[in-house]
Amino acid sequence: MGRIYSTIVISLLCFNTLLAREISAEVEVNFQNNVNENPLVFNQLKEQLYNYINDKNWNETSAEVSALPLKMTFVFMINSAKNGTFKADLQVLAQRVVYNSNYYTPMLVFNDMDIEFTFNRGDNITNSNNTFLTNLIPVVDYYCLLALGLERDSFSSLGGTKFFLRARSLVDFVRNQFSGWNYTNTTIQRADIIDEILSPENVDYRKAWFSYHFKGLDHFILNVKQAKKEILNYINTLYKIKLPKDQNRIIRFLMMTKQDEIVNLFKDGPKVISKSSLIRKLKKLYPPYGEFWDKIG
Repeated sequence: MGRIYSTIVISLLCFNTLLAREISAEVEVNFQNNVNENPLVFNQLKEQLYNYINDKNWNETSAEVSALPLKMTFVFMINSAKNGTFKADLQVLAQRVVYNSNYYTPMLVFNDMDIEFTFNRGDNITNSNNTFLTNLIPVVDYYCLLALGLERDSFSSLGGTKFFLRARSLVDFVRNQFSGWNYTNTTIQRADIIDEILSPENVDYRKAWFSYHFKGLDHFILNVKQAKKEILNYINTLYKIKLPKDQNRIIRFLMMTKQDEIVNLFKDGPKVISKSSLIRKLKKLYPPYGEFWDKIG
């Protein structure tokens, strides 16, 4: 990611509104060498997905206008294909711009390892009247709504609720139709993520997410030290709400999104906490990244 300080302080990009924005997406469709399928199918799949995501009105209203869209990247790795049925892994990245800069901060970084869908050459990717003929559409819709909710939460305290509620309604609608939508004790499923975000017990986390971005990153150019204090408050809030063991999955989800950024923020620049204390706290917060946190200092 490079040094966040020089990126934020030196590179300026003024824009007039912090309202939620539509999506600007890139789509990649890769496949294993042993997948026996006409490559034209994958090219059409990529084109169809690109048009579907970028052309859709995700806000469901023409009243909201934004200066810059939410950037998203969808990378599908096709593991098997047979008679129009595909099994794939999906990597999703969503980023929004930091105010007064050209630095993009991650809203969502996630690997979904449980996707099965149908697609045939000549198919049109669309949905109408909440009818889904393939699992591909609700999966894409879900991650777009989740990312938009996280983005809106980062601009306005609890501002992403309408997107999260739409995502949960989607989960409830399709969970008995397709795989990958129900709860599990071992992995993070789509139902787990949205329920954790909407849980009243995690309201403080969502408010801290707002402070991290709007009071922290978006004001970085004005007061670096105060901005870092707000970001540290986010870490402290996660540390406090971490205790119930059944919430460890959401902590994992959050750490996957912000791990690189947190390291880059605190390894240089004004100190608001000793590096050793911060590293100890992060290791207790999420032990699987133990050695990674050592990069702070």
